[in-house]
Amino acid sequence: MKTKLCLWVAAAFLVSCAALFADEHKKEGKILSIDQELRTMVVQSEKGDQWTLFWTYTTKLEHGLTFPELKPGDKIEFEYMEKDGKMWVTGIEREKKGENH
Repeated sequence: MKTKLCLWVAAAFLVSCAALFADEHKKEGKILSIDQELRTMVVQSEKGDQWTLFWTYTTKLEHGLTFPELKPGDKIEFEYMEKDGKMWVTGIEREKKGENH
């Protein structure tokens, strides 16, 4: 019985730590520019921060979205990891289409 309780506590701890870590690498903003050929986009937060994001074939797009559908003005939420001084996008969800659509 004690073993099961310890396992449950350990599992709950790991899940809560993973959730905290994931939040640190999640941001949202508006796409300012996008380069399909270079697989980059510039995104700006509501506070004015700007990030250059890079994506790969493993980047997950939510709800059947494709990269050619993303346009400047779209508001997105994205998850990323930092590697070699760059922000590599691991997932994107479009929250709102821009007026350019």
